[in-house]
Amino acid sequence: MSYISLVFIAVIAFIVLVGYVVWAMLQLRRTMQRVDEMIVNTERELTPLLANLRESSERMNNSIVHLENGFTRAGGLLEAIGEVGDSLHSVNDFLRGGTRQYLNQGMVLWTGFQAFRNYFKKSHVTKGE
Repeated sequence: MSYISLVFIAVIAFIVLVGYVVWAMLQLRRTMQRVDEMIVNTERELTPLLANLRESSERMNNSIVHLENGFTRAGGLLEAIGEVGDSLHSVNDFLRGGTRQYLNQGMVLWTGFQAFRNYFKKSHVTKGE
């Protein structure tokens, strides 16, 4: 091969290489512009979203604080209700057991009075005859 054909092949290879590099640089430039546009759009949309998220987070924290305070108050109320329930249970036990005992004693006493009265009537009627 001659020297000119080698130079001609080298020039053609160089032109093809330069063409490919230029094409690749143009594609890279378009890609970088799209990435830049995407970043700008994302920032534009993300900023209000983050502000809303921050506001929602603060509201949730405030709600949690109010819930904790409510649970603290409810705990005291539930303790008071538990004590009232214990008192009612004690009264119920007393009424069930104590009332039954007092009714039995009252019935025995009443029966005793009735027996005494009947005896007294019989003995009084027998003496009066």
